[in-house]
Amino acid sequence: MADVSDTVIEELPILEKNARSAIETLSAMHESDLSEIMFRASKIMDSEKDQIAGILCGESGKPIRFAANEVEHVVQMLRNLSDIVSDPYYYNGEKRWLGTMASVLSRNPLGVVLGITSFTDSLINAASVALPALSTRNPVMLKPSSKSPLSALKLKDILHRSGLPDNVMQVVICNRDSPVIKSLLKSRHTDVVSFYGSVDSAHTLRQHLSSKTFIPHTGGGCVSIVWKDADLDIAGKLIAESAFHSQGQNAYRSQRIIVHPDSFEYLTGRLREELSQMITGDPADNNTDIGPLATSEYTQIFASLIRMMFDHGDRLLEGGKIDGRLVLPTIIDVSSPESPAWKDDIMAPMISLINSDSIDSTIDLANRIGVRNIASVFTSNINTSFYYFKKLKFKEVVINDSPDFRDMSDHRNGSSLHHGDKRIYDLLDEFSTTKSMSIR
Repeated sequence: MADVSDTVIEELPILEKNARSAIETLSAMHESDLSEIMFRASKIMDSEKDQIAGILCGESGKPIRFAANEVEHVVQMLRNLSDIVSDPYYYNGEKRWLGTMASVLSRNPLGVVLGITSFTDSLINAASVALPALSTRNPVMLKPSSKSPLSALKLKDILHRSGLPDNVMQVVICNRDSPVIKSLLKSRHTDVVSFYGSVDSAHTLRQHLSSKTFIPHTGGGCVSIVWKDADLDIAGKLIAESAFHSQGQNAYRSQRIIVHPDSFEYLTGRLREELSQMITGDPADNNTDIGPLATSEYTQIFASLIRMMFDHGDRLLEGGKIDGRLVLPTIIDVSSPESPAWKDDIMAPMISLINSDSIDSTIDLANRIGVRNIASVFTSNINTSFYYFKKLKFKEVVINDSPDFRDMSDHRNGSSLHHGDKRIYDLLDEFSTTKSMSIR
Protein backbone atom coordinates (compact mmCIF):
# COMPACT_ATOMS: atom_id res chain seq x y z
CA MET A 1 0.00 0.00 0.00
CA ALA A 2 2.83 2.42 0.90
CA ASP A 3 6.46 2.52 1.96
CA VAL A 4 6.76 3.63 5.58
CA SER A 5 10.17 4.26 7.13
CA ASP A 6 10.88 2.96 10.60
CA THR A 7 11.80 5.43 13.30
CA VAL A 8 15.47 4.92 14.22
CA ILE A 9 17.20 5.46 17.56
CA GLU A 10 19.06 8.52 16.22
CA GLU A 11 15.71 10.32 15.90
CA LEU A 12 14.87 9.83 19.57
CA PRO A 13 16.37 13.15 20.85
CA ILE A 14 14.31 15.03 18.24
CA LEU A 15 11.10 13.23 19.25
CA GLU A 16 11.70 13.99 22.92
CA LYS A 17 12.63 17.63 22.28
CA ASN A 18 9.48 18.14 20.18
CA ALA A 19 7.31 16.53 22.84
CA ARG A 20 8.66 18.67 25.67
CA SER A 21 8.33 21.89 23.65
CA ALA A 22 4.77 20.88 22.75
CA ILE A 23 3.78 21.16 26.44
CA GLU A 24 4.28 24.92 26.17
CA THR A 25 2.60 25.04 22.77
CA LEU A 26 -0.55 23.34 24.08
CA SER A 27 -0.70 25.34 27.30
CA ALA A 28 -0.79 28.54 25.23
CA MET A 29 -3.70 27.34 23.08
CA HIS A 30 -7.19 28.60 23.90
CA GLU A 31 -10.08 26.16 24.27
CA SER A 32 -11.66 27.64 21.16
CA ASP A 33 -8.50 26.81 19.15
CA LEU A 34 -8.60 23.15 20.21
CA SER A 35 -12.33 23.02 19.54
CA GLU A 36 -11.86 24.45 16.05
CA ILE A 37 -9.07 21.96 15.24
CA MET A 38 -11.30 19.03 16.23
CA PHE A 39 -14.18 20.41 14.18
CA ARG A 40 -12.03 20.97 11.07
CA ALA A 41 -10.56 17.48 11.44
CA SER A 42 -14.07 15.98 11.57
CA LYS A 43 -14.93 17.76 8.30
CA ILE A 44 -11.74 16.61 6.56
CA MET A 45 -12.10 13.02 7.76
CA ASP A 46 -15.74 12.93 6.69
CA SER A 47 -14.82 14.18 3.20
CA GLU A 48 -12.04 11.57 2.89
CA LYS A 49 -13.82 8.67 4.59
CA ASP A 50 -13.79 6.43 1.49
CA GLN A 51 -10.03 6.75 1.17
CA ILE A 52 -9.49 6.16 4.90
CA ALA A 53 -11.82 3.14 4.87
CA GLY A 54 -9.71 1.77 2.02
CA ILE A 55 -6.59 2.14 4.18
CA LEU A 56 -8.23 0.22 7.05
CA CYS A 57 -9.45 -2.45 4.66
CA GLY A 58 -5.98 -2.91 3.18
CA GLU A 59 -4.15 -2.93 6.52
CA SER A 60 -6.27 -5.44 8.46
CA GLY A 61 -8.55 -7.13 5.92
CA LYS A 62 -11.59 -5.51 7.59
CA PRO A 63 -14.52 -5.55 5.13
CA ILE A 64 -14.94 -2.12 3.58
CA ARG A 65 -18.40 -1.35 4.96
CA PHE A 66 -17.23 -2.05 8.52
CA ALA A 67 -14.12 0.04 7.87
CA ALA A 68 -16.35 2.92 6.74
CA ASN A 69 -18.31 2.56 9.96
CA GLU A 70 -15.09 2.81 11.96
CA VAL A 71 -14.19 6.06 10.20
CA GLU A 72 -17.65 7.45 10.96
CA HIS A 73 -17.16 6.73 14.65
CA VAL A 74 -13.95 8.77 14.72
CA VAL A 75 -15.70 11.59 12.83
CA GLN A 76 -18.39 11.61 15.53
CA MET A 77 -15.77 11.48 18.27
CA LEU A 78 -14.06 14.56 16.81
CA ARG A 79 -17.38 16.39 16.68
CA ASN A 80 -18.21 15.49 20.27
CA LEU A 81 -14.80 16.60 21.52
CA SER A 82 -15.11 19.87 19.59
CA ASP A 83 -18.27 20.61 21.60
CA ILE A 84 -16.86 19.40 24.91
CA VAL A 85 -13.56 21.31 25.01
CA SER A 86 -15.28 24.59 24.11
CA ASP A 87 -17.64 24.45 27.12
CA PRO A 88 -15.96 24.59 30.55
CA TYR A 89 -19.28 24.02 32.32
CA TYR A 90 -19.66 20.46 31.11
CA TYR A 91 -18.62 17.55 33.31
CA ASN A 92 -19.50 13.91 32.64
CA GLY A 93 -22.18 14.84 30.16
CA GLU A 94 -24.29 17.18 32.28
CA LYS A 95 -24.19 20.71 33.56
CA ARG A 96 -23.89 20.65 37.32
CA TRP A 97 -26.28 23.15 38.85
CA LEU A 98 -26.76 22.97 42.61
CA GLY A 99 -29.54 25.37 43.48
CA THR A 100 -28.14 28.80 42.62
CA MET A 101 -24.59 27.47 42.16
CA ALA A 102 -22.80 26.34 39.01
CA SER A 103 -19.69 24.15 38.96
CA VAL A 104 -16.88 24.87 36.48
CA LEU A 105 -14.33 22.17 35.78
CA SER A 106 -10.66 22.58 34.94
CA ARG A 107 -8.73 19.67 33.43
CA ASN A 108 -4.97 19.64 33.99
CA PRO A 109 -2.69 17.58 31.68
CA LEU A 110 -0.51 14.73 32.94
CA GLY A 111 2.39 15.31 30.53
CA VAL A 112 3.80 13.63 27.44
CA VAL A 113 1.73 10.60 26.44
CA LEU A 114 3.22 7.56 24.72
CA GLY A 115 0.33 5.72 23.06
CA ILE A 116 0.86 2.10 22.00
CA THR A 117 -2.04 0.71 19.98
CA SER A 118 -3.02 -2.57 18.35
CA PHE A 119 -4.06 -3.32 14.77
CA THR A 120 -7.64 -4.22 15.76
CA ASP A 121 -9.87 -1.18 15.13
CA SER A 122 -6.61 0.63 14.46
CA LEU A 123 -8.04 4.07 13.65
CA ILE A 124 -10.30 4.19 16.70
CA ASN A 125 -7.52 2.88 18.94
CA ALA A 126 -5.24 5.67 17.69
CA ALA A 127 -8.02 8.23 18.10
CA SER A 128 -8.85 6.97 21.60
CA VAL A 129 -5.33 7.90 22.69
CA ALA A 130 -4.54 10.95 20.60
CA LEU A 131 -7.81 12.89 20.66
CA PRO A 132 -8.62 12.90 24.40
CA ALA A 133 -4.93 13.37 25.26
CA LEU A 134 -4.66 16.39 22.97
CA SER A 135 -8.01 17.74 24.18
CA THR A 136 -6.58 17.82 27.70
CA ARG A 137 -3.34 19.44 26.42
CA ASN A 138 -1.02 16.43 26.55
CA PRO A 139 1.55 16.06 23.72
CA VAL A 140 1.31 12.64 22.07
CA MET A 141 3.86 10.20 20.69
CA LEU A 142 1.76 7.52 19.01
CA LYS A 143 3.26 4.09 18.34
CA PRO A 144 0.74 2.10 16.23
CA SER A 145 1.01 -1.61 15.48
CA SER A 146 3.59 -2.33 12.81
CA LYS A 147 0.74 -4.14 11.00
CA SER A 148 -1.31 -0.93 10.69
CA PRO A 149 0.80 2.25 10.68
CA LEU A 150 -1.02 4.04 7.85
CA SER A 151 -4.22 4.77 9.78
CA ALA A 152 -2.22 6.49 12.56
CA LEU A 153 -0.23 8.51 10.01
CA LYS A 154 -3.49 9.52 8.30
CA LEU A 155 -4.95 10.71 11.62
CA LYS A 156 -1.84 12.81 12.27
CA ASP A 157 -1.98 14.26 8.76
CA ILE A 158 -5.62 15.29 9.16
CA LEU A 159 -5.01 16.93 12.54
CA HIS A 160 -1.98 18.78 11.14
CA ARG A 161 -4.03 20.04 8.18
CA SER A 162 -6.68 21.15 10.67
CA GLY A 163 -4.22 23.43 12.43
CA LEU A 164 -2.57 21.25 15.06
CA PRO A 165 1.10 22.33 15.44
CA ASP A 166 3.50 19.74 14.03
CA ASN A 167 5.35 18.99 17.29
CA VAL A 168 2.18 18.28 19.29
CA MET A 169 1.47 14.82 17.80
CA GLN A 170 4.24 12.56 16.51
CA VAL A 171 3.95 9.03 15.11
CA VAL A 172 6.65 6.48 15.95
CA ILE A 173 6.90 3.60 13.47
CA CYS A 174 8.70 0.51 14.80
CA ASN A 175 8.07 -3.05 15.94
CA ARG A 176 7.64 -3.94 19.60
CA ASP A 177 11.25 -5.18 19.95
CA SER A 178 12.78 -1.97 18.60
CA PRO A 179 15.29 -0.11 20.82
CA VAL A 180 13.24 3.03 20.05
CA ILE A 181 10.16 1.86 21.95
CA LYS A 182 12.27 0.43 24.77
CA SER A 183 14.03 3.79 25.15
CA LEU A 184 10.76 5.72 25.11
CA LEU A 185 9.31 3.48 27.83
CA LYS A 186 12.27 4.30 30.07
CA SER A 187 12.69 7.93 29.00
CA ARG A 188 12.32 10.65 31.64
CA HIS A 189 10.56 12.68 28.94
CA THR A 190 7.62 10.25 28.83
CA ASP A 191 5.05 10.75 31.61
CA VAL A 192 2.12 8.53 30.60
CA VAL A 193 1.92 5.22 28.70
CA SER A 194 -1.48 4.36 27.23
CA PHE A 195 -1.75 0.84 25.83
CA TYR A 196 -4.29 -1.04 23.68
CA GLY A 197 -3.53 -4.74 23.21
CA SER A 198 -3.34 -8.13 24.87
CA VAL A 199 -3.10 -8.84 28.59
CA ASP A 200 0.28 -10.58 28.17
CA SER A 201 1.70 -7.57 26.34
CA ALA A 202 0.36 -5.24 29.05
CA HIS A 203 2.14 -7.28 31.76
CA THR A 204 5.37 -7.18 29.76
CA LEU A 205 5.09 -3.44 29.29
CA ARG A 206 4.46 -2.81 32.95
CA GLN A 207 7.82 -4.40 33.78
CA HIS A 208 9.58 -1.63 31.83
CA LEU A 209 7.80 1.18 33.69
CA SER A 210 8.60 2.68 37.07
CA SER A 211 6.88 5.87 38.14
CA LYS A 212 5.02 6.53 34.89
CA THR A 213 1.24 6.54 34.75
CA PHE A 214 0.15 3.36 32.95
CA ILE A 215 -3.29 3.18 31.30
CA PRO A 216 -3.91 -0.33 29.91
CA HIS A 217 -6.89 -1.26 27.72
CA THR A 218 -6.83 -5.02 27.17
CA GLY A 219 -9.24 -7.08 25.08
CA GLY A 220 -10.30 -10.70 25.08
CA GLY A 221 -11.51 -12.56 28.15
CA CYS A 222 -15.19 -12.59 27.12
CA VAL A 223 -17.84 -15.26 27.58
CA SER A 224 -21.50 -15.56 26.56
CA ILE A 225 -23.96 -17.65 28.59
CA VAL A 226 -27.11 -18.90 26.87
CA TRP A 227 -29.54 -20.12 29.50
CA LYS A 228 -32.48 -22.45 28.85
CA ASP A 229 -35.07 -19.63 28.96
CA ALA A 230 -33.20 -17.38 26.51
CA ASP A 231 -34.62 -16.11 23.23
CA LEU A 232 -32.40 -18.34 21.09
CA ASP A 233 -33.14 -16.53 17.84
CA ILE A 234 -31.81 -13.27 19.26
CA ALA A 235 -28.90 -15.01 20.98
CA GLY A 236 -27.85 -16.83 17.80
CA LYS A 237 -27.96 -13.67 15.68
CA LEU A 238 -26.04 -11.44 18.12
CA ILE A 239 -23.42 -14.08 18.97
CA ALA A 240 -22.74 -14.79 15.29
CA GLU A 241 -22.39 -11.08 14.48
CA SER A 242 -20.04 -10.58 17.42
CA ALA A 243 -17.89 -13.65 16.80
CA PHE A 244 -17.34 -13.11 13.10
CA HIS A 245 -17.18 -9.32 12.85
CA SER A 246 -13.72 -8.27 11.58
CA GLN A 247 -12.82 -11.96 11.25
CA GLY A 248 -12.86 -12.31 15.05
CA GLN A 249 -10.02 -9.80 15.25
CA ASN A 250 -11.86 -7.29 17.43
CA ALA A 251 -11.03 -6.71 21.10
CA TYR A 252 -14.33 -7.96 22.55
CA ARG A 253 -16.18 -10.77 20.84
CA SER A 254 -18.27 -13.86 21.44
CA GLN A 255 -15.77 -16.70 21.20
CA ARG A 256 -16.61 -18.75 24.30
CA ILE A 257 -20.27 -19.75 24.63
CA ILE A 258 -21.65 -21.69 27.62
CA VAL A 259 -24.97 -23.27 26.65
CA HIS A 260 -27.64 -25.11 28.64
CA PRO A 261 -28.10 -28.60 27.12
CA ASP A 262 -31.79 -27.87 26.41
CA SER A 263 -30.74 -24.94 24.20
CA PHE A 264 -27.70 -26.49 22.52
CA GLU A 265 -29.23 -28.04 19.41
CA TYR A 266 -31.45 -25.10 18.51
CA LEU A 267 -28.71 -22.55 19.13
CA THR A 268 -26.20 -24.36 16.93
CA GLY A 269 -28.85 -24.51 14.22
CA ARG A 270 -29.38 -20.76 14.45
CA LEU A 271 -25.63 -20.15 14.35
CA ARG A 272 -25.31 -22.32 11.25
CA GLU A 273 -28.15 -20.39 9.64
CA GLU A 274 -26.38 -17.08 10.32
CA LEU A 275 -23.12 -18.50 8.92
CA SER A 276 -24.81 -19.66 5.73
CA GLN A 277 -25.74 -16.05 4.92
CA MET A 278 -22.23 -14.64 5.44
CA ILE A 279 -20.05 -13.92 2.42
CA THR A 280 -16.32 -14.59 2.75
CA GLY A 281 -13.89 -13.06 0.30
CA ASP A 282 -12.53 -9.76 -0.98
CA PRO A 283 -12.75 -7.17 1.85
CA ALA A 284 -12.98 -4.35 -0.73
CA ASP A 285 -16.34 -5.74 -1.91
CA ASN A 286 -19.29 -4.06 -0.15
CA ASN A 287 -21.08 -7.42 0.09
CA THR A 288 -18.25 -9.16 1.98
CA ASP A 289 -18.86 -10.02 5.64
CA ILE A 290 -15.56 -11.78 6.38
CA GLY A 291 -12.21 -10.88 4.83
CA PRO A 292 -8.72 -12.33 5.29
CA LEU A 293 -6.90 -12.40 8.62
CA ALA A 294 -4.44 -9.55 9.16
CA THR A 295 -1.35 -11.77 9.01
CA SER A 296 -0.41 -15.32 8.02
CA GLU A 297 0.72 -15.82 11.63
CA TYR A 298 -2.91 -15.80 12.80
CA THR A 299 -3.81 -18.26 10.05
CA GLN A 300 -1.07 -20.63 11.26
CA ILE A 301 -2.27 -20.38 14.87
CA PHE A 302 -5.79 -21.25 13.75
CA ALA A 303 -4.54 -24.18 11.63
CA SER A 304 -2.59 -25.50 14.63
CA LEU A 305 -5.71 -25.23 16.79
CA ILE A 306 -7.75 -27.27 14.33
CA ARG A 307 -5.07 -29.98 14.35
CA MET A 308 -5.00 -30.09 18.16
CA MET A 309 -8.73 -30.03 18.79
CA PHE A 310 -9.21 -33.70 17.88
CA ASP A 311 -6.60 -34.70 20.49
CA HIS A 312 -8.78 -33.02 23.13
CA GLY A 313 -11.97 -34.72 21.96
CA ASP A 314 -13.51 -31.56 20.49
CA ARG A 315 -15.97 -31.76 17.60
CA LEU A 316 -15.89 -29.57 14.52
CA LEU A 317 -19.49 -28.60 13.84
CA GLU A 318 -18.91 -26.14 11.01
CA GLY A 319 -16.09 -24.55 9.01
CA GLY A 320 -12.45 -25.10 9.96
CA LYS A 321 -11.23 -24.60 6.40
CA ILE A 322 -8.45 -22.22 5.33
CA ASP A 323 -7.83 -20.65 1.93
CA GLY A 324 -4.68 -18.53 2.03
CA ARG A 325 -5.42 -16.01 4.79
CA LEU A 326 -9.18 -16.57 4.53
CA VAL A 327 -10.63 -18.65 7.37
CA LEU A 328 -14.18 -19.90 6.96
CA PRO A 329 -16.46 -19.22 9.98
CA THR A 330 -15.97 -22.08 12.41
CA ILE A 331 -18.03 -23.64 15.23
CA ILE A 332 -16.39 -26.07 17.68
CA ASP A 333 -18.13 -28.20 20.33
CA VAL A 334 -15.53 -28.18 23.11
CA SER A 335 -15.16 -31.29 25.28
CA SER A 336 -13.63 -29.56 28.33
CA PRO A 337 -12.42 -26.14 29.53
CA GLU A 338 -8.84 -27.45 29.12
CA SER A 339 -9.16 -27.38 25.34
CA PRO A 340 -7.04 -24.70 23.63
CA ALA A 341 -10.18 -23.76 21.68
CA TRP A 342 -11.68 -22.69 25.03
CA LYS A 343 -8.67 -21.45 27.00
CA ASP A 344 -6.96 -19.29 24.37
CA ASP A 345 -8.17 -16.07 22.76
CA ILE A 346 -8.04 -16.95 19.06
CA MET A 347 -7.88 -14.09 16.53
CA ALA A 348 -10.08 -15.79 13.94
CA PRO A 349 -13.79 -16.17 13.06
CA MET A 350 -14.50 -18.97 15.52
CA ILE A 351 -17.03 -19.94 18.20
CA SER A 352 -16.34 -22.48 20.96
CA LEU A 353 -19.42 -24.05 22.60
CA ILE A 354 -19.51 -25.94 25.89
CA ASN A 355 -22.46 -27.45 27.81
CA SER A 356 -23.43 -26.68 31.41
CA ASP A 357 -26.71 -27.72 33.03
CA SER A 358 -26.82 -25.63 36.24
CA ILE A 359 -26.46 -21.94 36.94
CA ASP A 360 -23.75 -22.42 39.55
CA SER A 361 -21.66 -24.72 37.35
CA THR A 362 -22.06 -22.23 34.51
CA ILE A 363 -20.81 -19.42 36.75
CA ASP A 364 -17.88 -21.54 37.94
CA LEU A 365 -16.96 -22.37 34.35
CA ALA A 366 -17.05 -18.71 33.35
CA ASN A 367 -15.08 -17.53 36.38
CA ARG A 368 -12.27 -20.01 35.63
CA ILE A 369 -11.33 -18.03 32.52
CA GLY A 370 -7.96 -16.41 33.22
CA VAL A 371 -8.83 -12.91 31.99
CA ARG A 372 -12.37 -11.71 32.66
CA ASN A 373 -13.49 -8.58 30.80
CA ILE A 374 -17.12 -8.86 29.68
CA ALA A 375 -19.70 -11.58 30.29
CA SER A 376 -22.98 -11.59 28.41
CA VAL A 377 -26.00 -13.53 29.63
CA PHE A 378 -29.03 -14.44 27.53
CA THR A 379 -32.06 -15.10 29.73
CA SER A 380 -35.68 -13.97 30.01
CA ASN A 381 -35.71 -14.02 33.83
CA ILE A 382 -34.76 -10.80 35.65
CA ASN A 383 -33.95 -12.70 38.88
CA THR A 384 -31.56 -14.95 36.95
CA SER A 385 -29.97 -11.83 35.46
CA PHE A 386 -29.25 -10.35 38.90
CA TYR A 387 -27.91 -13.66 40.19
CA TYR A 388 -25.45 -13.87 37.32
CA PHE A 389 -24.51 -10.23 37.82
CA LYS A 390 -23.77 -10.85 41.50
CA LYS A 391 -21.76 -14.05 41.04
CA LEU A 392 -19.83 -13.51 37.79
CA LYS A 393 -16.35 -12.10 38.49
CA PHE A 394 -16.19 -10.00 35.35
CA LYS A 395 -15.59 -6.27 34.94
CA GLU A 396 -18.89 -5.93 33.09
CA VAL A 397 -21.99 -8.05 32.68
CA VAL A 398 -24.49 -7.44 29.88
CA ILE A 399 -27.91 -9.05 29.58
CA ASN A 400 -29.34 -10.19 26.24
CA ASP A 401 -26.56 -8.66 24.17
CA SER A 402 -23.17 -9.87 22.97
CA PRO A 403 -19.90 -8.85 24.70
CA ASP A 404 -19.05 -6.47 21.88
CA PHE A 405 -21.85 -4.10 22.85
CA ARG A 406 -18.96 -1.76 23.74
CA ASP A 407 -16.91 -2.66 20.67
CA MET A 408 -15.07 0.29 19.12
CA SER A 409 -17.13 0.09 15.95
CA ASP A 410 -20.58 -1.28 16.66
CA HIS A 411 -21.62 -2.95 13.42
CA ARG A 412 -25.25 -3.78 14.00
CA ASN A 413 -26.92 -0.40 13.78
CA GLY A 414 -24.18 2.17 13.25
CA SER A 415 -24.82 3.81 16.62
CA SER A 416 -21.88 5.01 18.71
CA LEU A 417 -22.10 2.93 21.86
CA HIS A 418 -18.44 2.86 22.81
CA HIS A 419 -17.81 6.54 22.17
CA GLY A 420 -20.99 8.01 23.54
CA ASP A 421 -20.70 10.96 25.89
CA LYS A 422 -19.87 8.89 28.97
CA ARG A 423 -17.08 6.99 27.24
CA ILE A 424 -15.50 10.19 25.92
CA TYR A 425 -15.52 11.73 29.38
CA ASP A 426 -13.94 8.56 30.76
CA LEU A 427 -11.12 8.97 28.23
CA LEU A 428 -10.67 12.63 29.10
CA ASP A 429 -10.43 11.67 32.78
CA GLU A 430 -7.64 9.21 31.97
CA PHE A 431 -5.36 11.93 30.64
CA SER A 432 -6.04 14.68 33.17
CA THR A 433 -6.50 15.62 36.78
CA THR A 434 -9.52 17.77 37.55
CA LYS A 435 -10.19 20.81 39.68
CA SER A 436 -13.61 22.41 40.10
CA MET A 437 -14.80 25.88 41.03
CA SER A 438 -18.32 26.57 42.30
CA ILE A 439 -20.01 29.87 41.45
CA ARG A 440 -22.98 31.19 43.41
